[in-house]
Amino acid sequence: MNIISISLTNFRSIGEDVLIFTDFKKYNLFIGKNNSGKSNIIRVIPFLSDLISNLPKLDGSFAPSINNSLSLFNDLFFTDETNIGLSVVFSITDQEKESFVSGFPDANSFKAELYNNRGNTIAFSFSISLGEKGVNYHLTELIWVDTPLISISHRVMRGSDGEFEERSFDSHYDEFNNKSPRFNYINVMLNKFKDFHTNLRTEHTKRTYKGYRRYNPQAAFFPFLLP
Repeated sequence: MNIISISLTNFRSIGEDVLIFTDFKKYNLFIGKNNSGKSNIIRVIPFLSDLISNLPKLDGSFAPSINNSLSLFNDLFFTDETNIGLSVVFSITDQEKESFVSGFPDANSFKAELYNNRGNTIAFSFSISLGEKGVNYHLTELIWVDTPLISISHRVMRGSDGEFEERSFDSHYDEFNNKSPRFNYINVMLNKFKDFHTNLRTEHTKRTYKGYRRYNPQAAFFPFLLP
């Protein structure tokens, strides 16, 4: 599993204009003035790792390791903003694709539809706000290639049969939180992302900061060593 793109709003020095990073393999370093926000782009990786470690819960709170005291949590948000928007698109291999749909019942037609889709991407979006004891998050979208499995704005919560009803969204949301078998496949998918958070921190972030220290501690440029 690899990150294809990250979209951000209102994260530290990144304001309301959406910042999108794609094709991470093309980046070897960031060049810019001191205090221009280079390090904030890197900090989103451990922030994302902390966030997805709380899955499969669709909403909750966590204490980001990049700002490890409540007095500093405000610093995560762009000036006077109260909500961070974070969207991530992942690519998965064919082998991983098979494990992602393992939560479906056998001989399930919706499982076959997702698995046979030629695309190998999964995307999710979060809305993040400041809470009393940390940072609150709310998963707003989970999309398999071009099929929304969860979409808060469109009131989509697909069961294992692939069907959804806008009018039943709230009850379906509660069913997921109560571990209904109908939504077990989503639970399995989100747990795959939870497993990935260790890889984000130990492989990606560690290499990034190690490269930064090796090249220039004064932040004249910022190596970006994500694979």
